[in-house]
Amino acid sequence: MNTLFLKSFTVLVISLLIYAFIGCGEESNPGNPPPNVNIPDIDIRQGSVYTYTYDTIDQNNNTYRINRNSRDSVMISALINNSRVSSIRSVTTGDISSIDTIIVIWEPQSGKFYHFGAFRIINPGSQPTQDLIADFSVPLGTSWNVPVNPDSLVIEGFTIKFSVSAKVAEQTSFTTTGSNQQVQCYRTEFKADVRLANPIITLGSIYFDYYIGYKSSATNPSGIVRLRLRPINLTFGSITILRQAGIDRVLSTYFIP
Repeated sequence: MNTLFLKSFTVLVISLLIYAFIGCGEESNPGNPPPNVNIPDIDIRQGSVYTYTYDTIDQNNNTYRINRNSRDSVMISALINNSRVSSIRSVTTGDISSIDTIIVIWEPQSGKFYHFGAFRIINPGSQPTQDLIADFSVPLGTSWNVPVNPDSLVIEGFTIKFSVSAKVAEQTSFTTTGSNQQVQCYRTEFKADVRLANPIITLGSIYFDYYIGYKSSATNPSGIVRLRLRPINLTFGSITILRQAGIDRVLSTYFIP
């Protein structure tokens, strides 16, 4: 395979570690959920403040703390056309410094949760859209396709295609890294299958795990309380194109007004 392609694609995927966890989807109309579906109460409150630590994840799933921290402040959380739209200012310091805006949309009637521009974490050149990352109106483990535009890019003459899907995998919990508190949440899988378009060759998949908190109690935080990029292992036949460590952005402390 063209070595320039390998280098260019490696640079693209490594950029995930820079763009990951920065806010920037296809819409659906709110509707009545099917009967007997448990839709959580996701209550993202204006004025809430969340802080996060970061770990790298090696190919054996061992984790190591790195010098990076984020502070997310909910600047706006407003009800618009039956949807709760939240704008979050995220300030990251340490080995990477940035100030970004994360936008999430919650439709309590239909049980759908969106991260605006989620696919841009994987392909920064794509158009930011309203990406459905959690659908609580269907049973756990039910996958859906996530439309993305464009669904491909060209590197050194090779067309890379992405097929994106998501599912709510499980109801779970984890312990915050700073305040040692138990957080109740749902883990959803946001997956991009990666392949060459011509010739058609599967390279592998890129996985993000979203942990979405809900109001299980007055003090349990709501929203994206954790976001994990799993280690990446993309291959071309017997050739390893990229083996890359993952990264885990984990809630450390939080304040809910």
